[in-house]
Amino acid sequence: MTTSTQSRVSIPLFTLPIVTERIGPLPGLVKKDELADYREVLWQDYMDNFYGTAHEGKKTLEFAKINFAQ
Repeated sequence: MTTSTQSRVSIPLFTLPIVTERIGPLPGLVKKDELADYREVLWQDYMDNFYGTAHEGKKTLEFAKINFAQ
């Protein structure tokens, strides 16, 4: 936290999972007895989609969105 007497130090940390790692919503962020809005996907599939489509904000997540209306 930055205050009037102390400055903040930010340290970037970059890590990448292995390409076969499954990524998805953190269980603690999905409320009890509710369904997640996004499905788990392979990291490689996410990266292929991310770099293979035009970047328009969070639209790169749409491929993992769960459509409950089906």
